[in-house]
Amino acid sequence: MAISKNLFEPKTDQALNFAGATSTVIPPGGSLMSDPIPLPVSDFSEIVVSLYLPDGAQILTGGLHRYPTVVSAPGDRATNSRTEGQTVSARGITSVHPVLFLSGVAVDAAQNVSATILFGDSNTRLYGGYIVERLHLAENPTLAILNMGLDGNRLLHDGVSLGGPSISGSAGFFGGVAGIRRFETALSTLPGVTGAVLMQGTGDIILPGTRAPASETVTPGAVIDGLKHCIGVAQSRNIRIIGATIVPFGGWDPGNSAVSAGVAWSDFETRDAQRQRVNEWIRGCEEYDGLIDADAVLRDPENPVRLKPAYDAGDHLHFSQLGAETLSDAVLKAISIPS
Repeated sequence: MAISKNLFEPKTDQALNFAGATSTVIPPGGSLMSDPIPLPVSDFSEIVVSLYLPDGAQILTGGLHRYPTVVSAPGDRATNSRTEGQTVSARGITSVHPVLFLSGVAVDAAQNVSATILFGDSNTRLYGGYIVERLHLAENPTLAILNMGLDGNRLLHDGVSLGGPSISGSAGFFGGVAGIRRFETALSTLPGVTGAVLMQGTGDIILPGTRAPASETVTPGAVIDGLKHCIGVAQSRNIRIIGATIVPFGGWDPGNSAVSAGVAWSDFETRDAQRQRVNEWIRGCEEYDGLIDADAVLRDPENPVRLKPAYDAGDHLHFSQLGAETLSDAVLKAISIPS
């Protein structure tokens, strides 16, 4: 357990085993769960997870988080009580760090605790953190939040490498496995899940031809079919699913990236029309157990194809802190009302 920025409590340090073994190999495209350990954790406590890669590894997958990731000097330093080394940032953003290899930590909970998955891309990751804080302040001991927002994640296609080309058949570092498959995996493997909030489709509309190959362009109908599939997956497991509309992206510059430098945004109107077509379906979909009209909550009433300036982080795509907090209030209200 962490006790400061670069220090953890040695008494809490425990070695992880995998089916009793002290080391393991993760197969390509696979995942592993360690054996459980007795480690009491409290709300908002920080857990330090150290990995030692004796032969190195080519990093293909990871997520983004505000907590630091440190790459140490050569040698096995997994048991050191002080994390020393180079702090790794994500694409030059010093406040955001890639979490390499580790996808989650499972904890035991009381029998009356149920979990709701927040599923989507980077904006889900942003608003999800505020929902956890609000539940803690409300002293709600019966609802757990699993934030599965993944930067650049698309519903229908796998991620793209930071160099540009699509990584077909495997997870790219930017975007990960297609959301439609991530959703199936999450609902079939995560215990205690009784609800899900699904907010996806932005990347499917804006990334092809900009930061993903133009060949991966999709129609509104294809996005809708993907959402229908996710609804069916949830219903087959008796999981309450709430849909969320796609927020505006007017003003976003697809060429403002090393991945898509020089790309012109010549068809914004077409892509925004696609967004509105999908949103029209989401608002009228009777298969959802609830609706969060994120578009209506966050759009600029003076210019509805853009985020409201106060809710805009500055790139006209991602939420500001106020935007994330505002949407988290709407989401919390929706997931707290039984169907």
